[in-house]
Amino acid sequence: MKQVSTLPATFNRSLSSLKILAILVIVAGHFYLQGHDYMLSTAVSLCFVCSGYLTALHHPFEPYSFKGHLKFFGRRVARLYPMHVLAVALCVLAIHHAINWKVVLSHLSMLQSFVPDARYYFGYNPVSWFVSTILFLFFMAPWLIKALRLLAPRWQWVMLAVLLVLQFVGGYTEVLNRYHLYQFPPMRLLDFAVGIAIFNLSQTQGFRQAQQRLTTHAASLLEVGAVMLFIIFYIVGLKLLHPHCFRACCSSFFQVFVIITVMVFTQSNNGIVSKALQWRPLTWLDNIGMEIFLLQLSVYLLLAVVISHIGIASMSIGKWPVWAVMLVHFPALLLAAWLAKRWFSAPLYRFYLTKIEPKLTGSKAT
Repeated sequence: MKQVSTLPATFNRSLSSLKILAILVIVAGHFYLQGHDYMLSTAVSLCFVCSGYLTALHHPFEPYSFKGHLKFFGRRVARLYPMHVLAVALCVLAIHHAINWKVVLSHLSMLQSFVPDARYYFGYNPVSWFVSTILFLFFMAPWLIKALRLLAPRWQWVMLAVLLVLQFVGGYTEVLNRYHLYQFPPMRLLDFAVGIAIFNLSQTQGFRQAQQRLTTHAASLLEVGAVMLFIIFYIVGLKLLHPHCFRACCSSFFQVFVIITVMVFTQSNNGIVSKALQWRPLTWLDNIGMEIFLLQLSVYLLLAVVISHIGIASMSIGKWPVWAVMLVHFPALLLAAWLAKRWFSAPLYRFYLTKIEPKLTGSKAT
């Protein structure tokens, strides 16, 4: 694949903002907009696609080295693992269930998403399967990026087509109650690989030349068009298709619109939507995005315990209006995420960078 080294890739903040918007959609789907499972599936896929793109953008792994691999993966573990353990511990504290040590061990070893049993991959903190899966993808990333870089552009497009077929099959197996494929790491590897393929295609000479010719107005039209396609397909599909068929479409053909959207934001980073996505509050939310994602259930459960103890009706969607649940839960979640980032995960990450990483990799502290 021909690359243009004179035009290095720049940080695409739009994709990072898309990731945090996807996380907010996931939180809303879990607590405020229940019944929109299809939207959740799409938001999760978008997170993995954007993660693949951003990983390839910032970590070319060229040339490959074991120390470089260890440094990259170690930082991801240090960033995600402490918050994962904290969130699980808070959920256990809130629900007071008897501890299943096999499930606990699967979570501590980050293998729960590989176990085809909902008691494991949805145990304690149900969203923690994402951490297990994304860490597997980060571990595989250096080899995957290197392998996909060897493919010619036309084979990158073939890979995207194969993904759609596999995801369509995966969508129907979910309908057949084989839900484990939803979080099974090898299946999510496909989404991650799509992000890497999009990055590789964005570095070809044709894409670079097209990006240079884009005016602000043209970029805005592309971005608005991609977002409108995304919304229209979802609304029309939800109304016209059978639920089983629509679920399969969300797992496959809807990926086309995920891919189109990500490719457009990769291509045009100066349109009206891209500029809106660079809004400072979104940047702030992105900084605490993983804390928001991992603490969403534990904050909800702890709030429910506190509210029940002070004699108010138990906080739940059935007993409280949706707006009331959101009004109580979401500000508390943001506060908890900010506190956790400032006083827990960020200090531990700095400790890892200064004390542990130099001993593991033999490099100087950063």
